[in-house]
Amino acid sequence: MKPFNPFPLLLLLLVLAALLACGSPSGRGPSEASPGPVEGPPWRSISSPDNSVSAVLATTVLRPGSQRLAFILFTSRGILAVPTVRVTPVSLVDNQPRAAVTAGSHPWPLGTKGSYSTHIDFDRPGKWRLDIVALDSDVSPRTAQIEVEVRDDYKVKDIGMAAPASKNKTLQDTPNLSKLTSGSNPNPDLYQTTIAQALKSGKPTLVVFASPAYCVSPTCGPEVETMQELKAKYPGRANFIHVEIYDNPHEVQGDLSRARLSPILREWGITTVPHWNNESWAFIISANGQIKARFEGYATLDELDSALFPELL
Repeated sequence: MKPFNPFPLLLLLLVLAALLACGSPSGRGPSEASPGPVEGPPWRSISSPDNSVSAVLATTVLRPGSQRLAFILFTSRGILAVPTVRVTPVSLVDNQPRAAVTAGSHPWPLGTKGSYSTHIDFDRPGKWRLDIVALDSDVSPRTAQIEVEVRDDYKVKDIGMAAPASKNKTLQDTPNLSKLTSGSNPNPDLYQTTIAQALKSGKPTLVVFASPAYCVSPTCGPEVETMQELKAKYPGRANFIHVEIYDNPHEVQGDLSRARLSPILREWGITTVPHWNNESWAFIISANGQIKARFEGYATLDELDSALFPELL
């Protein structure tokens, strides 16, 4: 008999604990919490019939129309990373499935995690179920389900809208990087320009709202580092701006009860998202100031590059 290996169980417990922490900020979250009581999160994961696969949704703001969907799959052995999975959206209003789509696996930097992303066309608001099948040739197909709510009343800024001319803090007015970011090795170039200035520059802009050190969600990824990779690929051709989730990162020191959310988040509607805690958001803005792409949760280099590159032509 093989000796008991506790690591898979510990990993699963850590992921579930992080997910619960993300949904329960009271007592540990920032002083400006998401407004208003809500009736539970806008999604829930349903155990697969054999309990072999569970899903954690990274995108919770889903409107009618084509929407990016990102999620993580994990088993008792850890993160699942088969090359592709099939996602079938089923409207719970008419109980009819829509066309299935394929979601590809995206490994994260350092190989610690990986997520899946795809686009789904939700043709009506209301409750939906996502039937996910992992297409793994080595074993029989494994399944998971997620129920989500598609709404048309979210306040977070969306594709096609004008980007707010926000005046985020920069090194020009706050000449101390520790007051601008919780990152351990920040790039000063990301803190030189306000969003308002970028909108007048005649260049496209990538804005990332993230807390490199203090994000607690299991879907958190190194978004700022990924943005820096993209910046190195297109030097001088676009604006790259990081806005720290917290207005006082130098005072947090690991205790989120000390944290204050950046007021810039309200201008973008991020704090209105039900149960949002501190997951990252990324927006790509065209040279004329219109939002062209929006990413909730970690977006990979390929995803950001595919959205930014057309704006550089």
